[in-house]
Amino acid sequence: MFKKFNILTLIIILAILAGVYLLLEMGGENERTFKEQLVAVDTAKMTELIVRPPKAEQVHLKKINGNWYVLIDDDKYLADSAVLTTTLETLLDLKALYPSAIDRKAWAKYHVDDTSGIKVIAKKGNKTLANFIVGKMEYMSLPDPRSPGRNVPVTATHIRLPGDENVYLVQEALYHYSRKPSDYRKKTLVKVRRDRLNKLTFEYPNDQTFILEKQNNRWLFDGQTPDSLNTIQYINRIVHLRGMEFADGFNPTGKRPDYQLTMEGKGFDPITISAFHAGYEDEFILTSSINSDNAFIGSNANLFSRIFVQREHFLPE
Repeated sequence: MFKKFNILTLIIILAILAGVYLLLEMGGENERTFKEQLVAVDTAKMTELIVRPPKAEQVHLKKINGNWYVLIDDDKYLADSAVLTTTLETLLDLKALYPSAIDRKAWAKYHVDDTSGIKVIAKKGNKTLANFIVGKMEYMSLPDPRSPGRNVPVTATHIRLPGDENVYLVQEALYHYSRKPSDYRKKTLVKVRRDRLNKLTFEYPNDQTFILEKQNNRWLFDGQTPDSLNTIQYINRIVHLRGMEFADGFNPTGKRPDYQLTMEGKGFDPITISAFHAGYEDEFILTSSINSDNAFIGSNANLFSRIFVQREHFLPE
């Protein structure tokens, strides 16, 4: 009986060990297929970003001689550094919270299949640094790591890696990849600190010229005290100016502007805003010396009238 007991005990022990081994193997296999680190790119080494939406124009950004450009057809335009940075930052560290699905049958549901997903490729020269497909975004509630027992609302995105059937959920709102090519173009006309600005020279048709200048911390208009409220409001709105609608195809070379504003101050080169009559109605096309690659429609958001005010605007009542 003792012998039978030893044999029975041995069988039980072997069965337990086999079960433990199987569980460990299955667990190990799951860990191996669950890729936590999905994307990690040193964006300083990147030279190209390609975004291919399923039903929209491709976004093609390329670094040329140290500057990022948006490539559209056969033309290239300087990229807006702020907009570009928010997109590139998403490539630094994309980690999976967990797999959303482990079967290609769920690809369409999460918009990561070939017909609905947004394909993203980051490159350094000919080398691919990252390649993934952006899918559906979802609003959800997740535990707050700073406050145990409390949940916080977050926006997460489903993504997929080529060659991997799994769909992963990342805690990032990857709406950046839905942008149009024009969204990446530089729209800045003026960007200066208000306290650095000390002289504005207005040049209008019929040789009209007037100057708004700061002397001893006081603004003077052609040597006289201007309307203080109108002057402050005007300066506040022109120190940060952006165009809205591009006037592609316009070439100012050889043309004399109808209106011109030159801004001078401390710590920056003079900035010149030029306005050219478009040749129809009261439309003007605007250019800036700090964004010479682009021209803008003056009527959009009243851009022209906000910059080129009448002389009487600064005169006290």
